[in-house]
This record gives sequence, structure tokens and C-alpha cells, in this order.
Amino acid sequence: MISTEDVRDLIEHKAQEGNGVLSVYLNVDQSQAVNLNRGFETSLKHMLRRLEDSLADHDQKKSFSQACDQVLRAVSDYTPRGKTLVLFCEPKGVFRQQELKIELENSVRWSAKPYVRPLLEAFDEFGRYGLVLTDKAHSRLFTVFLDEVQEHVDALATQDVKRIKGPGSDHMRSQMQVQRKADGHARHHLKNVADLLNRVAEEHQFNRLILAGPVAATNELQGLLPANLRKLVIGTIPLALEATPSQILEATRRMLSGAERAEEDQLVQRLITAAAKNNQAVTGLDSTLRAIQEGRVWHIVYADGFTPPGGECANCGSLLAETGSACPYCEGEVTPVKDVVARAVSRVVNSGGKAEQVRAKAAEHLQGAGGVGAFLRF
Repeated sequence: MISTEDVRDLIEHKAQEGNGVLSVYLNVDQSQAVNLNRGFETSLKHMLRRLEDSLADHDQKKSFSQACDQVLRAVSDYTPRGKTLVLFCEPKGVFRQQELKIELENSVRWSAKPYVRPLLEAFDEFGRYGLVLTDKAHSRLFTVFLDEVQEHVDALATQDVKRIKGPGSDHMRSQMQVQRKADGHARHHLKNVADLLNRVAEEHQFNRLILAGPVAATNELQGLLPANLRKLVIGTIPLALEATPSQILEATRRMLSGAERAEEDQLVQRLITAAAKNNQAVTGLDSTLRAIQEGRVWHIVYADGFTPPGGECANCGSLLAETGSACPYCEGEVTPVKDVVARAVSRVVNSGGKAEQVRAKAAEHLQGAGGVGAFLRF
């Protein structure tokens, strides 16, 4: 599984002088007819051919051709099991290959650094969440990241909770005592689940939590959770204790998507309001890039589909919205950048900040404010 640290390493990676990095995102999902009988290899060859035709420099074409050979060799040896294959390659060979369970769009890039924007967006859209599946006697704890389900513990109560029925009034008092004891066992079990869940949350740092199982158990568990976990709960779902990973993903997908869109709407509203009040926030490409250059950005927010061209100073590395003149910071030469927001996102993440792509109504709202913005450190 690819991690945040892996992406940071990719962001910091830079090709040797005179070479480039070939970044490949290839849909290999075998449920799609176009990918059967290794049709994904044909798609890759077409994309690489179009990219090669767009390169003008002879030396770059030579390096690109060498990287293409390495990628095609790696893909020919690959047996698909996931939905997307990601490769980063230099002329000397592939230095990162990763299979993902989620579907990303086909794309190839040849640039001085790995193209990681699709990965960052996937981290945002398919971020890590926790799920506890419980009844009043047993529980299972999971974390899910990029649609990969990891089970952490199967916590069983020391005693099964039983409700005993007995005929006649002579058994009434005994039955009530057994029931109280069973209820006590159930509450003790759910308290243990809450404690276990808190430890898993500390270790894996998820930002959403779903409670699954019978309504009575999930309601009681929610009341027993510490405040830091209770605020992460986005909903409850009925789910069998024996649920498989695929059933878990299917049951939670719609709830997670709704929570993500709602959070994005609130985020964009806060950003635009803060920027209008000049309260440690900016919107618009020029203002955002200027704040990044000044080291002030801790959280960049951008609209889905917003991929404006721009420039990067070959001397000081400043990112600019325009390429027609010398760098305003050092008067160095400015080279064109196909997607300056992708570079900006990498800069912010590499400096320890956050990046978030917003979609649907939130994206439309942000497009009206310039397509991108940022919350500032100072």
C-alpha cells in the first residue's frame, strides 16, 4: 500500500540533468472490456506515442524513448489484480511501481519531477477511515484506505451475552437477575471496544468513523466513545458481523461520498469568507502562488478540473501564473509549466502543508473565486 511518506519521497525526487521522469497512470481494471486480453497495453502505447510526438527536443526524445522501453517492459511482465497501475520511470529504469484498488484516469507525463497530483487527489477522496462492526458480544475493527480494507482485531467478550427465558412466575426473579448480568457484560464489552478503537485511531490517524451493526449496539457504543472519536462519527449502518471487505466498501461508499461533499462545501465557504475579510486566506491563482513563494500557505484548496498553465523560474524555482517575462523575484528565465496548480500542490505538501481538491457544488463555488485558494500560516 502506498503511504503519505512514499508520496513525499516522489515529490522530492528530481530527474538527473538532461533527463526526465515518465509518470504513468494506467487503468487495468479487468471488469472493463477495453482492458481484457491486455488491452491496457495497447492504450499505454497509444498514450506514449502521442506524448513522444509532442516533444521537440532531440535529447529529450532520446531519454523519453529509453524510459518508454523500461515502462513497456515492466507492464508486459505485470499481471493485473487491482484497478490502476502507477509507474514512475527514468531512462535507467522504473523506480516506483504501485497497484491501486481504486480507478484513476489514464495519463502519462514527461517532466523534471514525478507527476503526483492524481495520487494526492486520491488520498483526499479515498482518505483513511475507521469502521467498527459490533453487536453486544463481539466486534471487529477496520481501517480503510484507498479502498483497501485492513482488519485490526477481533475482540470477543469474555462471556457471551445471553437472554434466558424460563416458564412460570417462579423463574421471574432469576430471569431478571440473569438479564441484568447480561446487560452488564454487554456494556463492559462495548467499553472495551471503545478503548480498542481509540488505540487504533491513535496509530492510524483516520479522520472519519463509521459504526456498523445492530442499532441498539451502535447507539450504545456511540455514547461510550471518548469525545475525540465521537466527533469523527459520520453515521451508522446495519451490517452483518461476518461482512466481507467488499460488503464493507459497498455499504459505506455512499455515506463517505456524501460526507466528503458536505465537508468540501463548508471548507470553500470558510475559505472565501476568510479571504474576503483578509483573514489569513487568499483566493485566485496569482495570490495563491505569491503566498506559496512567501512560505505562508499551510492548506491549499483547488477545484476539480482546474489545471491552468503557468511558469516556473529556472533559477529560484518560483511558480508564476504567467510566462511572458522574467521572474519578478530574481529576473531568471521562466519556463512553461503545463499544470501550475499541480506544482503548487506538491510544494505545499512537501513543506508539511495540506492540499484538498473539491468537487461538485464546492468546485463550482470556488471556480467563481478563481479556482484555487489557500489558508495562510500568517
